[in-house]
Amino acid sequence: MIIYGIVMLNPAPEQPLDSETPVPALAFVPTEPHLKDAQAVGGKIPLDRFWERQKFPPWLMAILAMFLFFLLFNVLGAFFMLGSLLMQSNGNALDLTNVEKLLKQDVMGQLVGNTIGQFLGLGIPALLLARGHSSRWLDFLRIRSVDMTTVLWSVLGLVAIYPLIALSAELNALI
Repeated sequence: MIIYGIVMLNPAPEQPLDSETPVPALAFVPTEPHLKDAQAVGGKIPLDRFWERQKFPPWLMAILAMFLFFLLFNVLGAFFMLGSLLMQSNGNALDLTNVEKLLKQDVMGQLVGNTIGQFLGLGIPALLLARGHSSRWLDFLRIRSVDMTTVLWSVLGLVAIYPLIALSAELNALI
């Protein structure tokens, strides 16, 4: 038989398979990439968003994200801490040559700057990165509801141990 100039030989006529003839297994069935997670709906977390479609190696993605997020965290934290110092100076010039003195006088500004830096420089970018990997980003980040009895016991434990922490801080101040 000739089709489009290619000679094809007629194969042997098909014969029905008997019960002893092994049926060939499917070699590869393509599936959508996913993470296995026993607690997720269906046991899978789909990896179906932008970052997964770009086929970046996971190690490169992790290193780039860590570098950029920590850089963002440090820049934003320092920016807000400097803003706190400027607000406390009441329009006076800051003596940036004596940084140790500035840091000792504005401990609350450091805490606020650090907290804002963590939220804006680490938290929000991590959420955006997770949304770029999976349409079910809450499952991707393993964010799930917690039993209220666990929360209650945790709060009670924190309240119970706080006096011990305060006592150890007082004893440490005496040293």
